[in-house]
Order: sequence, then C-alpha cells, then structure tokens
Amino acid sequence: MTRYFAFAAGLLIATTAHAMKGDEFARLMDSYQKLQGAKSPSRDDELGGAAFIAYIRGVEDSMNGVRFCITAGASSSQQVAFIMKYVKAHPEELLSGATPRIVQAVQPPYPCSL
Repeated sequence: MTRYFAFAAGLLIATTAHAMKGDEFARLMDSYQKLQGAKSPSRDDELGGAAFIAYIRGVEDSMNGVRFCITAGASSSQQVAFIMKYVKAHPEELLSGATPRIVQAVQPPYPCSL
C-alpha cells in the first residue's frame, strides 16, 4: 500500500504544471522581441523566444473555452500582440505571475458568449 501512495505522489509531482513567474516571463518576452527583425539572433534569444510562445500556447490551450474563447480565425500574432501590449502597460502586475496576465490580456478581445 505504501508503494501505491509513493507512486501516486510521484505522478502528481511529475505532472504538476510549471507556473512561470512574471520576471521570467518578462525575460522571455524580451528574447522574443529581439528575434523580431534580428538578422542573426543569439541562441539564447532563439530559445527564450520559443519558450515565450510555448508558454503562451500552453495557457491558451488550457484556458480556451473556459476563461476566454479564441475564435477560429484569430491569428497567433494577434494574440501575442495583445499579451505583449498588456504586459508593457501593466509591468507591476507581473509580480503575481505570468498566467493571470495572459488571461487578462486575452479575455477582452476573445470573450466567451454566455
């Protein structure tokens, strides 16, 4: 029985989502911005930019249809632009983490109809 609980606890810990802190998200956003128009971006910026987009997609995949409803015709670049605009306008809010900022940025343009 003890083995079962240890196994279940291990699975729970291994599958817990990583909640990104705001300062880390801001650094990744900076890397993403450096990639835009850069002729020869650094490897760190490439990895950071990819992590920025991947985190956004993860939040969107888990919250779409629950906290916001992204339409089929919406472009990824529009969503990223909404998020970046929101983060730049509210940098003090990053103290509470990246996921709530993404949700707050995406809710107004993509509300769910009741």
